[in-house]
Amino acid sequence: MKVKKVISRLLLCFALVSIGFVLGKEATLRRVSLMPRQDASISGDQVLVYYMYPAIRCVTCNRIEQAARDVVHDDYAEAVKGGRLKWREVNISEEDDLAGRYNVASSMVVVVRLKEGREVGFQRLHEVWPLAGKPAELKAYIHKAVGAALEGGRLK
Repeated sequence: MKVKKVISRLLLCFALVSIGFVLGKEATLRRVSLMPRQDASISGDQVLVYYMYPAIRCVTCNRIEQAARDVVHDDYAEAVKGGRLKWREVNISEEDDLAGRYNVASSMVVVVRLKEGREVGFQRLHEVWPLAGKPAELKAYIHKAVGAALEGGRLK
């Protein structure tokens, strides 16, 4: 009987320590994700355009991705070539810390402005979904957001 009590108390202690460890790790990850990111490999001002997507994508998701990629690589080819603009595709299932940072749960275009490698602002382009069926308007919307970020304008 005494052995059972000892074992049950040890198991209870182990469970409590494990829960404390998980909660502490989660709190640290949240705090770190809210801090401005610094990328030492980047010098000068730069804009990142993320296309964030879940593991399974629909036709509309693919349409949004293609429109955003076309805007970045066609409309702003010189900025890409000069290193001022970068395109990145992010699977939110694999990079949940980044998805959490920008509060992304489904397909989304996020424009991020960096100054000397430090994030100074970002904008989630929520209107890509309602505009997905209007290709010209979708591209114009993305073009405007990327252009504003490249010019140092305010990101919403």
